Amino acid sequence: MPVSLEDMMREIPSDRRTEIERNAQSMVDDHRQRTTAGPMRPPALAEALIRAQMGDTGEAAIADLAEDFRSHVGRHGVRRARFLYWGAALGSALPLLMIRASRLIAPRWLANHLRRHL
Repeated sequence: MPVSLEDMMREIPSDRRTEIERNAQSMVDDHRQRTTAGPMRPPALAEALIRAQMGDTGEAAIADLAEDFRSHVGRHGVRRARFLYWGAALGSALPLLMIRASRLIAPRWLANHLRRHL
């Protein structure tokens, strides 16, 4: 027959029970801090990088990344969410930067080729 949590807690000495309750409360507080503390906005510099590379067409990408950021904050905490946002921002900005650079130094046919395949 299953034993209830209350019955199990009664069998634990009171000093140990207090320690368990304190640890549980600490875990709850840590989780609340991870999910609510810190800036809830994506990194401004990464957002500016996307805007600079994509112009007006980047608003949809920024909105999608911001939604992902909020989701990551809830699951992984602010630090990891910021890291993932930077990864996505750089992952989308670097190919665009390469295309712009190719326009300066490459013949037109090569720039078109890069644009089609990147």
